[in-house]
Amino acid sequence: MREYKSRPDAGEDLWSLLSDALIDEYVRASKASRDYPRKKYEPPPGAPEIVLATREQKALAKKIKRELALGLTA
Repeated sequence: MREYKSRPDAGEDLWSLLSDALIDEYVRASKASRDYPRKKYEPPPGAPEIVLATREQKALAKKIKRELALGLTA
């Protein structure tokens, strides 16, 4: 194949040359590993956990709500 411009020697034809050819020994890897960046799978977080507010938390929320109503800021 490399000497395509010269005529083959006597007794050489394409089929005999191809039958003597070797397949290289290079081990080819799967192209499936080319998908970069790899996607990270995380399971869904699940249902939310509802916790009732304590008395202190309710009082603090009312205080903050009153301050916001007055237009006070930090």
